[in-house]
Amino acid sequence: MTHPRSQIRDAVQTQLAGAAPRTEAGDRVHVNRTTPLFAKALPAILVYARDERVDGTPDGPGGPTRRVLELAIEIVAAGEQADGQVDRIAADVETAFEEEDTLGRLAESMRLLRTDIDIDGDGDTPIVVARLGYEVVYWTVREADEEAVAPTDVRLKIYSPFGPPVEPEYQSLTSLMLQT
Repeated sequence: MTHPRSQIRDAVQTQLAGAAPRTEAGDRVHVNRTTPLFAKALPAILVYARDERVDGTPDGPGGPTRRVLELAIEIVAAGEQADGQVDRIAADVETAFEEEDTLGRLAESMRLLRTDIDIDGDGDTPIVVARLGYEVVYWTVREADEEAVAPTDVRLKIYSPFGPPVEPEYQSLTSLMLQT
């Protein structure tokens, strides 16, 4: 089974370079940081995971686990107009994920935290890199052991925020069903 991080990277690639590319990079969106980049093939975008925090694990066997992924979307451009090109592509990327921040429901949310911009002035052609750091919140579910006891209550919350920090706000679906 594919890890959700891989699914998230693939969804970002599809959203930026799918059937109708969203940026000047066109279909040059790669889901790893080891893709060799050549000045003639720029601009390009690299998508990769930088870090992930697990915010808690279920108390019992099985259940949901909240994960917070630090995702990098790195824009690379070359030449005298690279600064402007990187800024335009960054604006297009930001717009794409403001419009669809759940990546087709793979994530609870996706938000831009920072942008780091750097230049490599060595050589004949300057290369400008902008790394957009996104926080992607998603959930995984651990499978329960076969001997585990099934939960006796199902809880529900219809509006955000969701997850363990607001668990007291959830309503017992079991008690609601018994009232009818």
